[in-house]
Amino acid sequence: MGLAQLPLGAVHYNPPLVVLGAGVLIALVGHIIKFRRVVAFGIALVFVGTALALVTAYVDFRQQGSPPPSPASNPFEGPRSR
Repeated sequence: MGLAQLPLGAVHYNPPLVVLGAGVLIALVGHIIKFRRVVAFGIALVFVGTALALVTAYVDFRQQGSPPPSPASNPFEGPRSR
């Protein structure tokens, strides 16, 4: 099973999405109250959430036990039928 064939629910993004959402909300509140440190903290949370999403996707993909997808000889060809 290649990376493009993962089912939609195969990767669990709940914790990273919560961190991303909190970061966006905190940054917006910081902009509204014009407090730079709150804005910076919100933006930092967005970066942390993004990193968590990448790590979560990588760990979930590796736990499935499938090898990484190999590149096609011609990327403009579709998958070959066997």
